[in-house]
Amino acid sequence: MKTISHHTKQFVGRVTLLLTLALLCFAPLSTANAQPRTGTATTHFVKAGANSNGTGTSWANAFPKLQDALAVAQSGDEIWVAAGVYTPENAQSSFTLVDGVAIYGGFAGNEIARSARNWKTNLTVLSGDVDGDDLNSDGNFISESVTDILGTNSDVVVASNGVSRAARLDGVIVTGGKGGNGAGMNNQNSSSPTVANVIFWGNHAGSHGGGMYNNNSSPLLRDVVFMNNQAGRGGGIANLASSSPVLVNVTFKGNRVANQGGGMHSVNSTSTLWNVSFFGNHADGEGGGMNNDMGDASLTNVVFVGNTTATTVGGGMTNVNGGTLTLTNLTFVDNRSTDSGGAMYNYNTTPAIRNTIFWNNGGSESGSQINGKPEGIRNSLIQGDSNTDGGNLDGTLESNNPRFVRQPSDGGDGWGVGNNDDYGDLRLLSSSALIGKGNNSFLPADAQDLDGDANTSEPLPVDRGGHTRVVDGTVDLGAYEYGLHYRAFLPQTRK
Repeated sequence: MKTISHHTKQFVGRVTLLLTLALLCFAPLSTANAQPRTGTATTHFVKAGANSNGTGTSWANAFPKLQDALAVAQSGDEIWVAAGVYTPENAQSSFTLVDGVAIYGGFAGNEIARSARNWKTNLTVLSGDVDGDDLNSDGNFISESVTDILGTNSDVVVASNGVSRAARLDGVIVTGGKGGNGAGMNNQNSSSPTVANVIFWGNHAGSHGGGMYNNNSSPLLRDVVFMNNQAGRGGGIANLASSSPVLVNVTFKGNRVANQGGGMHSVNSTSTLWNVSFFGNHADGEGGGMNNDMGDASLTNVVFVGNTTATTVGGGMTNVNGGTLTLTNLTFVDNRSTDSGGAMYNYNTTPAIRNTIFWNNGGSESGSQINGKPEGIRNSLIQGDSNTDGGNLDGTLESNNPRFVRQPSDGGDGWGVGNNDDYGDLRLLSSSALIGKGNNSFLPADAQDLDGDANTSEPLPVDRGGHTRVVDGTVDLGAYEYGLHYRAFLPQTRK
């Protein structure tokens, strides 16, 4: 049981958390941490344990509660939140974003410039533990697992309703929400907030979206982690009712559902994923990593490793009931289904698959790699498939083994169930036959400016690791490019 008040406890990050972040966030943080300020915008200061009479005008006169700052902030303002734990007032209340207002966590509580904050060290925790009785044996006030949640918790920790991109949540950990939809964050009514440098950790939704629920909403997510969240559908994220989220440098790890979409679940929605990883997510139903139903999706530089289903299809991904899907430079490795489609299951849906690797995935019935294999696969490698039409490699030849730097290992726990899985290093060794076997014409334009050069019309410039996407003229297969940035440090052969 907790013995320290939420409103007085302040702390710095633990080494174990930093190591976890280092493992999860393979791509570098985006450079878009700052937003320009104009006019007479105000900065409001929030510091846990501050005097209850504080008016938020400075760190010395800070608000003690985030709610206080949200109540007075106007469009164009910023809210700076110091390290500490902050909870909604009760189980029915949330931290509700204000349109045009940016919330920045990660401050020590003495900075004069936003650039001086360090959100990985100065942990700003937005917790749903309103009655202060969740398990907290390590003293960080984070629900590392939904089993840490006890008693009464907020139904939704963070909420938005009809806000634009100018509403921003940045540099916080959202944890301990327990409700019906979107226990971590619930976006409604055409909301499109910017969510950056945020970890959604240990939230539990009985219905949809353990970490985040989007209902007719289209947030932009950059440098975000969804870890150990749980729901009926969409353990990390659930997208419904014509939502159109954009995900850039996002990781889903260890999320679980009783039905579809261990990492992400989308129905009648359009999802755009750039540089995203699905590690060890699990669905009792369909789509251990990701489930798409009657929707469109575009995935580029995406990795699926160690995702599982318990009773049905699509260990890595399930695509059903129509929709236009384009998959470019993906890597599917060691995903498992107890039925069909260890890596991918398709029903009444024909995704376009380009420059992609399917290797060592397993299903107990047909289609250990892909069940319902689409005809339009190009410049890809499917283990066990000898068809070389369209530039595909013969997946029956040992010479076409991808030769990853390090093959994943499940640690004996059945993939995705525990927290100690080794998801490998899926970059290619110099001996890999997959180097330069892709097709550059399939690379999409850099719509999200992944390299920060303000050129959104150039072809995809970086891989999943944030390094140059095309080296020596022709793109490699998979999410990672073999390149000079690391080739000198790798073993030249691996048997």
